[in-house]
Amino acid sequence: MWNHLLQFPPKQTEPQPEPQPEPQNVPQPEIDYDSEGTDEDDDELATARSKISDDMRRENAYFEELVMLKKLAESKVEGGLNLGDDFDGYSDLDSPSESEDEDDVGYLVAPQHHKRGRGKQKQNNTETEEREATFYVGQQFENPKTFRKAIIEYSIDKGRNIPFSKNDSTRVCAECEHKDKGCKWRIWASWERGRRSFTVKTLVSEHTCGRTPIIKKMTSHWIAEHYQNLFKVNPYMRLQDIQETIWLENGIRVSKDKAVRARKRGQALIVGEYKEQYALLPRYAAEILRSNPGNTVKLKLDANVF
Repeated sequence: MWNHLLQFPPKQTEPQPEPQPEPQNVPQPEIDYDSEGTDEDDDELATARSKISDDMRRENAYFEELVMLKKLAESKVEGGLNLGDDFDGYSDLDSPSESEDEDDVGYLVAPQHHKRGRGKQKQNNTETEEREATFYVGQQFENPKTFRKAIIEYSIDKGRNIPFSKNDSTRVCAECEHKDKGCKWRIWASWERGRRSFTVKTLVSEHTCGRTPIIKKMTSHWIAEHYQNLFKVNPYMRLQDIQETIWLENGIRVSKDKAVRARKRGQALIVGEYKEQYALLPRYAAEILRSNPGNTVKLKLDANVF
């Protein structure tokens, strides 16, 4: 009776997963784990890496030049300066390597009367006028050293490399580096009879080539002398600031190595001036004693540096 009244539903069982077929042996591909490459592979890898490195350096130099060009353009616009007809483009594809030659030169003296009478004579006895000086046949210089100095200033001002083809104590000849490409700029100077003056005898004054941003004659000596006031204000001027200052003012690029040498020479020039000033202190003390007899004068130097 109770079995009839209490009927329970049949117990449900969970479905059993169907058996999976056993994996069959799949053949694996053969892999060559040989770690020893050939010499040819190593050469190709080294060549590829070298090419990538060269491309990166050229790309970085390109972008640096773009930044400097932008700053140069902004400075010219803000200052209201004219770039001038002489700045007719430049390329560093044929630029020569940097050099420290032609540093031992003197200063340009005022030229004598212009024999061809082209108006009022310009007295080029200051640094600014030196940079703007032009040449003419009959122009006289004190000696070959002053003439070489004028060539260097002209080369930097005009943005042309002008090497000396003849350079001795009796004659100096300079020609544009692009003479093989058709530029005929040339100048020749030698002593007059009696050795009274060093005179320009031959001049071809027209350039048919463009400017170049790398000038050999802008040496570290030149930079140190012409930017000595900047080094006085900041003897540890950043190399990038030195490079940008020269680029913005002259349109010429200098390497970091040359900027380092220029900064060292600038510091040395400053120390030399200080030594000269300190050397005058004993004379100053003697003058005080002479004008104030009976007094005592003592000199105290900074850490006995000088």
